[in-house]
Amino acid sequence: MTNMTDPMVGLQELQKAIDKNLVEFQKCELSRDLVIHVDQPDGHTRFTYAKIKHQRIRSYAVFVLVEPINGLPCLNIGYAVPEKYQNNGNATEILEKSIAELKNGFARNNVNKFYLEAIVGKDNIISQKIANKLISKTPKECNDEYSNKPALAYTRLIESN
Repeated sequence: MTNMTDPMVGLQELQKAIDKNLVEFQKCELSRDLVIHVDQPDGHTRFTYAKIKHQRIRSYAVFVLVEPINGLPCLNIGYAVPEKYQNNGNATEILEKSIAELKNGFARNNVNKFYLEAIVGKDNIISQKIANKLISKTPKECNDEYSNKPALAYTRLIESN
């Protein structure tokens, strides 16, 4: 059986790309302490946000455009923080700031509503707490589509004011 997609693997791959100078970032518009990289691996638009200091990732959030929900765009979320920077609110901070950046950018392009979705393994209690706080307090039980392992699906409609 394959493992559930682990955002920490994405963070580690991004750090390798930074170390080799293979990725370009832009400063975020609202949160100048974050950077963004937009690409389309496998044909799916991906928004990668990171807080980087001295060329080291402090926190990371990735949003991948997936199948729409109720006719509205939906972004699947992954987030990770290197062990050295965990338990300091870094995951919550990057998610709050990157969601605000997405909301701002989408509104500028006349997308005033979109969904966020986080699929979190049932054994990942820390990520569940973060998703419960920022995405939804009422997750639905599911199985991860990649690993078929038990998971919780957190979904939230984001609306521009």
